[in-house]
Amino acid sequence: MVLRLAVCLLAVGSLSCGASPGVTQPTTTSTVAGLLAAGSWELRVDRVWAGAPGSVMYPTDELAESDFRPSPSPIKYSMIFSAQATAVSIGDSPTMKGTLASQTDQRVMYWLKEGLFAGGRLVIWQAGQELQGELTIYGSGVPIVKSERGKVVR
Repeated sequence: MVLRLAVCLLAVGSLSCGASPGVTQPTTTSTVAGLLAAGSWELRVDRVWAGAPGSVMYPTDELAESDFRPSPSPIKYSMIFSAQATAVSIGDSPTMKGTLASQTDQRVMYWLKEGLFAGGRLVIWQAGQELQGELTIYGSGVPIVKSERGKVVR
């Protein structure tokens, strides 16, 4: 009975870890938050959300990797993280600003509350030896206006 309970808990825990579907899970003991040093970084978008308005119910709904398509053109966002990566500034016109909302060993998430009409989120996770990011912009009247994914590099 105890072994069965442990297996069930492991199965449930692996489903709720918050990592994005289709993306390799971390293989090291480093946490994502520990890898994000203060200073300048860049999100190099290579995939864009192909979802239609109305395909998600709430802005906080997680998007599946299968919802994204290759980006038709290169998109880059400069990002500056504060000490201990508790805050982030993205872009320059207008600058989107956010604060750390949650973190696990597998991912960190920032709520973007400045520089956007309805807010947004930045999620960063580790995929193999790389960091990946998702920038999602919330809408008014539609939960998500756009979402983009790609490599996060120093």
